[in-house]
Amino acid sequence: PNGTMLGEGLQLLNEQLGIGMPALIANFGYVPGGAGGLRRLGGNLRETVNGSNVDWTQGSLASVNGLSDFSMILVLAASPQSVRDWVEQVHTTAPNTPIVAMVSAASDALVFPYTEGSKPAIWGLVAGYAGAQAYRAAFLPASLPTSGVAAMRWQSFAGGTLAILITLVAGVIGSLALGRFRKSRKVGE
Repeated sequence: PNGTMLGEGLQLLNEQLGIGMPALIANFGYVPGGAGGLRRLGGNLRETVNGSNVDWTQGSLASVNGLSDFSMILVLAASPQSVRDWVEQVHTTAPNTPIVAMVSAASDALVFPYTEGSKPAIWGLVAGYAGAQAYRAAFLPASLPTSGVAAMRWQSFAGGTLAILITLVAGVIGSLALGRFRKSRKVGE
């Protein structure tokens, strides 16, 4: 249910940064039913999203009848189960359409096996914030500003990591000091 809002936010960010990635963006809305909804989406795209505000006569959409007509499917997922559903339900109906997944760092280990083999179900994988930054550095134009939203997010990520590291070091030092204090106290008794 949050995917529609996330997609609109990414589209707005894309416009603000001036990246101009996709030439055509169509919001198909929320497809209920979990894995079953994805199966319907893979089987009959137009009928499944019939109630949405999609104009099927609009430019490039006029030639789209199913998911196999797209050049790529991008799956943004926070859980490995979501990626698994896309692979099991959609990849089987459109096996020649590349699926690229962007997942949280916690999902990486469970999603990575789908990228293996001679005919992988997932053709590309970006995992976690560090993976997103690596993708940004590798594929987006160098002319993009290094300040703004991306820089602020990276700074907060790095700041949070530094805070955790300092807390861990303080805990280890405190534990060692407390252990020595207790040991010297026992010897003195």
